[in-house]
Amino acid sequence: MNSQLLGETIVDKLVSIIIPTYKGCDKLPRAIDSALSQTYKNIEIIIIDDNNPESASRRETEELMRTYINKYKHILYVKREQNGGIAAAKNSGIRAARGYYISFLDDDDYYLGKKIERCVEYMEEHNGYVGVITGVDVYDSYDNIALRLRPDNNLTIRELLMNEMCMGTGSNTFIRRKFAEKVGMHDESFVRRTDVEFTIRLCKCGEIGYISDCLVIKATSANSNVPTYEKLKDVLNRFFNKFEEDIEALGTDKDEFYRRQDHVLLSAAIRERDNDKIVESYNLIRQYGDVSLKNKIIIWLCLHNLRDTIVVNFLASIVRRLRAL
Repeated sequence: MNSQLLGETIVDKLVSIIIPTYKGCDKLPRAIDSALSQTYKNIEIIIIDDNNPESASRRETEELMRTYINKYKHILYVKREQNGGIAAAKNSGIRAARGYYISFLDDDDYYLGKKIERCVEYMEEHNGYVGVITGVDVYDSYDNIALRLRPDNNLTIRELLMNEMCMGTGSNTFIRRKFAEKVGMHDESFVRRTDVEFTIRLCKCGEIGYISDCLVIKATSANSNVPTYEKLKDVLNRFFNKFEEDIEALGTDKDEFYRRQDHVLLSAAIRERDNDKIVESYNLIRQYGDVSLKNKIIIWLCLHNLRDTIVVNFLASIVRRLRAL
């Protein structure tokens, strides 16, 4: 950190690291340890346990947290009365936070050592900013890097709408707490798109800057809660209604925005192998443009019950091998 920023004005600014957890006890220690290992030491770590109280996951998390609480006084363990989803869990963390800054961390992700230090330094140099995002490496389930995100401009609402992966993950978001409170925190009616929904509203408060360097590792979790087609459809409709004016402001890009969102819906229909939903989502896409050749092939295979044939599996294995080269 810049030596000029090491005075009282910096070190006195507490950072609250909020870690929501749900069925993530196997990866949670890595997330907590990465927070404990930060070079910036004026932190509190808030674990929000969103497991149902009577579940095995709650008991496992309680047992794990006893070891941390007994050893570290700056760790706060909050047990929710019932599972409420990621938005509700993050809001519980914001309410419990005492820090001037808030930094989110998913239970299956982890920080590199200077993540908090670099973010505090950036925010102190950009005093009027709402927050900052950092670079992220996203790993797939095979432990290979699937995406290297290196932001090179301040976040904009247009960019968030057209490419929600531009922010990478909620784990690379660092904000002044007062703005989380100003926008009313996360909208708990959203079971998906919670980070994008929240960040769009933050963008309306002011600038969200960027640090291009990778400071966060995002891992694919086996516990990821994949929404059903109907839940995803409901979330998209909520999103469209809530940000209707912002979507209209996309102008000529509006049709492409809707086409991309309906492709996500198509993926859910294919995952569920429901032909009626596949046809419905296909027709939604066709209102705004064409369907990709890849998805046309998948749709044809699904509608003709050929998706799991030996030939298809063989072709899929060849594609995977080619991608690995």
